[in-house]
Amino acid sequence: MYLGIDLGTSNSAIVGHRSGALELFKTITGEDVLPSVLMTDRRGSRYVGKRAYDQLQTSPKGIASRFKRLLGTSTVLPFGADGNISPEEASAEVLRQLLKQVDAAIGAVGIEGTVITVPAAFNQMQSEATIRAAEAAGLERVALLQEPIAAALASLERGSKNGLFLVYDLGGGTFDVALVRAVNGSVSIEAHEGINMLGGSDFDRMIVDSAVRPWLARNYKLPADAQRQPAYQRLFAIAKANAERAKIELSTATETTIFVSEDDARATDDGGADIFLEVTVTRGELERLITDKIDQSIALCRKVIIGNGYTADDIDRVVLIGGPSRMPLVRERVPRELGVPADLEVDPMTAVARGAAIYAEGREWSSQTSSRKAMRQRHDAGAEVSYDYEARTSKDEARIRVVSAGGAQGLRVAAMADDGRDYGEQLVADKPVFTVQLRSGETRVTMTVTDAQGHRQVAASAELLITKLAAIAAGAPCTHTIAIKIQTGDESRAKNGLLPLIRKGETLPKKGVESLRSARDLLAMAGSISNSSSKQKVFLSQRTIF
Repeated sequence: MYLGIDLGTSNSAIVGHRSGALELFKTITGEDVLPSVLMTDRRGSRYVGKRAYDQLQTSPKGIASRFKRLLGTSTVLPFGADGNISPEEASAEVLRQLLKQVDAAIGAVGIEGTVITVPAAFNQMQSEATIRAAEAAGLERVALLQEPIAAALASLERGSKNGLFLVYDLGGGTFDVALVRAVNGSVSIEAHEGINMLGGSDFDRMIVDSAVRPWLARNYKLPADAQRQPAYQRLFAIAKANAERAKIELSTATETTIFVSEDDARATDDGGADIFLEVTVTRGELERLITDKIDQSIALCRKVIIGNGYTADDIDRVVLIGGPSRMPLVRERVPRELGVPADLEVDPMTAVARGAAIYAEGREWSSQTSSRKAMRQRHDAGAEVSYDYEARTSKDEARIRVVSAGGAQGLRVAAMADDGRDYGEQLVADKPVFTVQLRSGETRVTMTVTDAQGHRQVAASAELLITKLAAIAAGAPCTHTIAIKIQTGDESRAKNGLLPLIRKGETLPKKGVESLRSARDLLAMAGSISNSSSKQKVFLSQRTIF
């Protein structure tokens, strides 16, 4: 089985790809997604998901959340009664819980490979921290995939297999946009951009700053820097957690209330009054708050479209991904401002994990690296008969070419699919081509060879497995230009410069060798250039990020 994991800022999801079909593994309480929240009780037991998320609404001390943004940094989060936890450790706990969901659904199974998605704007340190978290969770063969690419693959499950479309991915912590070309289900990313600090978490903070703090200032005697003082940290932490819940409720309601009781707040103002919170927030107020942020995301979409030589008329659809994309403002404003119709068929909460699973199944896994599976295969049978066929395709049909080296006179070959379809019989010597109709997932085709007397030639017959894919990733672009520092000119007029090895937007994975002459003696160091000859070859070696 292959796994696709969306390790999200607010919520995470896991999807398996087995026997040619995708399967979403739900939480133990039946939800499609797992809240990316972690807590520990007084006995030291750890809980991930809804129980921790619910606790965040009333008693947030020592609960870890929103740690995805902090991956790759030295930040530690307060956790438990007196301890701390790193974002990497917290992410590993979420991954462990997701794997438990798989075990609960289908038992222990072999995992061929796992793809975890990351924002397009993630840097190398954040990506490497994600890999380390996966290894700590017990995953052995792991690769990373940018979230817009995963979303693009998922969007082809039900939509058109051809066209140019835009993926608008607004998550809990980040915003990504990708310009995607699909030809017969084969997806290539023409461009993508991202904003690392634009998402639902920012909207929650804006609600607290514009609605909660003014309400408290009107009703209580609080210091100007109350939000920074330890005596009020619990109050504001609960307020932010409830602001998130209010934001979600306003996707379907026009008005909601952020409420924190005196018992939950456990704080008094400068006059000794017990503090409680009861703030009414309307959808209109929320939309006025976040419109500038949404417009910022739309501006980046326009930049990607225009910067690649397109207009809105060239875009077939915009695919909305991520929890905050369910907000009415986003669903109405984004397609209207861009002038592109919205595709609302894709589940914004699970699409990224589904796309990651599709991508994982399309790779050949070996240790920590993977390569794309061959789309065509050749099966050499006896009696000088071979079958050249499309083993993997996103089209509705596949062709099987029968090849003979000339020693198959009088032999006939018939094709029969496991769905009962009979594709007739032809002479092997004619080198026939059978066109087979495919269903989703796997189709087995039995090729039966008989001689002139009708006797079956076992050695020359074969059973061919053809997989119809929801989508195929033709390649993923490099998110940043990777370059090395070089010197040009002679010693008296040496100038420093950068030599790009992989340019932003070039398709990954990419291999190459660049020969350079060293400017000075080089000393051997572990993991770097290891001899001091005057001419060196520079090799890039790192975790593969597709």
